Amino acid sequence: MKKKQRLAATGVRILQNTHVESLGLSVREIECLAWAAVGKTERQISQIIGVSEHTSEKYLLSAKSKLGAVNRTHAVAEAIRRGLI
Repeated sequence: MKKKQRLAATGVRILQNTHVESLGLSVREIECLAWAAVGKTERQISQIIGVSEHTSEKYLLSAKSKLGAVNRTHAVAEAIRRGLI
């Protein structure tokens, strides 16, 4: 299944806009946040997007830092609030 189709199946959408670029978030970081928003673990995210568990964890940590969040839940909430996912 293609990436966009996989995300569409979750009911979560990713918005590609200049706001994302201004935060410096990568497409992969946003994709991991979108999967985290539907309750996927780092291991599950890694299997879905085809990277190692360590890599998916790093994407989420990087996104958390860029969003100024204190934890994963806060990062997902910030991404939703800002209209990124």
